[in-house]
Amino acid sequence: MACGADKDCSYAHKIGAGTGVLGIGTANNDVGTVTSPKGRQIAIAVFVVGSKATLEARERVISHIAAAVVKAIE
Repeated sequence: MACGADKDCSYAHKIGAGTGVLGIGTANNDVGTVTSPKGRQIAIAVFVVGSKATLEARERVISHIAAAVVKAIE
C-alpha cells in the first residue's frame, strides 16, 4: 500500500501474507489509513487470495489499488 500512496501522503498500514500451497498464494493483504496532502483521510483494506502470481506481482496489485483510491479522494 505504501508504494501506491502519493509521496505527499502519510499512511499507516499493516501487511500480512500466507504461505503458498501448490503454487497458489493463499493470501496477501494490506490494511491501513491514508491521509492525502489536502488532509482527506480514508481507510483501505485489500485482500488478495488464490493467486498464482508472484508475491511481487500481488504486492504491486495492492499498491496500484491504493494509488487509485488515493487519486479518487483528491
